[in-house]
Amino acid sequence: MIALRDLAFYVIWIFENPTKSAGIDLKVSMEDVHWDDLVKAFMPVSGGKTDNLRLSQEQYFVFHPPHNELR
Repeated sequence: MIALRDLAFYVIWIFENPTKSAGIDLKVSMEDVHWDDLVKAFMPVSGGKTDNLRLSQEQYFVFHPPHNELR
């Protein structure tokens, strides 16, 4: 997982400093996070029961329609 907010800082710097950023290789670290591990991390913080619901595509898209269908 990579937070887009974290990447935005670097993207803005690259565009605002083209002479300094030219030719630089940016290295990004990320971690492969499993949903069950994320649930375990949130349970002590939330103080409540959390769950990892496994939804089919049909079930998911009832609540989150594709962008082209929002118009």
